[in-house]
Amino acid sequence: MSEHVYRSPFTTWLEKSAVRSMPPSPWIAPGEGRWFPNDSWSVAAHPAVVASGRAHLVAAQLLAGYLDFTIQLESTCVGPVSRDVALWRIGAHYGDDVARDALRLQCDETFHALLCHELRRHVLDRTELPAPRIEEHRFLRQVRLVRERLAPFAPPELVDFCAAVVAETVITKTLLKDWDEGELRPEVREFLLRHYKDELRHGAFFAQALRIVWPQWDDCVRHAIEPCWPELTFAFVAPDAELSLAALLGAGFSSHEARLIVRECVKRAADATEIRACASGTLAALRDAGVVPDRALEVPVA
Repeated sequence: MSEHVYRSPFTTWLEKSAVRSMPPSPWIAPGEGRWFPNDSWSVAAHPAVVASGRAHLVAAQLLAGYLDFTIQLESTCVGPVSRDVALWRIGAHYGDDVARDALRLQCDETFHALLCHELRRHVLDRTELPAPRIEEHRFLRQVRLVRERLAPFAPPELVDFCAAVVAETVITKTLLKDWDEGELRPEVREFLLRHYKDELRHGAFFAQALRIVWPQWDDCVRHAIEPCWPELTFAFVAPDAELSLAALLGAGFSSHEARLIVRECVKRAADATEIRACASGTLAALRDAGVVPDRALEVPVA
């Protein structure tokens, strides 16, 4: 058994979780502003996009794609992992309080997916744009590839648990950074704030869960998974080039124009310290759990 004493981050869940505290009336109050954060490496901020007058359309497409990714992440990764924790399917022993909180987390994530669906529909209706077509979002594709590669060495449930650890410890800083942009539309900021407050609890939960279960896994499993932590973290924090391309195409750019813009923005993102900063919560969780030595924690962006 792990010596880590679990301290529930869900003590205020009954009163403050979004799924329990959101008002019964429609929560989307349309306003003015940008659809998506105006990061320097974003294709929506590229000079050619701004000069075209279509930056707001590209931003709307990026938001719709991001919301689609979040729906898929919650539904195919974090939700199922929460279920597996609640049912003691992740190869470790822990108390009933951990299992209970995993069920609370699963409630939150399903509700987040619902909010994403509602906001995504709102974006597409207001802009009359087609939904960006993404066959498989970058992070989910990387999780699948890692799962397939490690199949002879690690059960898929354990790989998925590690992917959820990455997602839930990275996303908190990302949401706060994006919400802090005051020029975003109020309905987008409302979504980001609600999501952020819940993810504070979720990140703390998964950081503790990692400290509990990691020492209980077989050495061969841990040895197989260790090199994949930077790979998974990089796949989550780096901009999704496929989504950026789809956003540009949906806003009316030609394939040639879109690919040139994406290429330049990917290079710009490689130098963005803000992107690396978003991974600090994950790196702290890995360090506290003794997962990998400090020298292995550097996460490149490109």
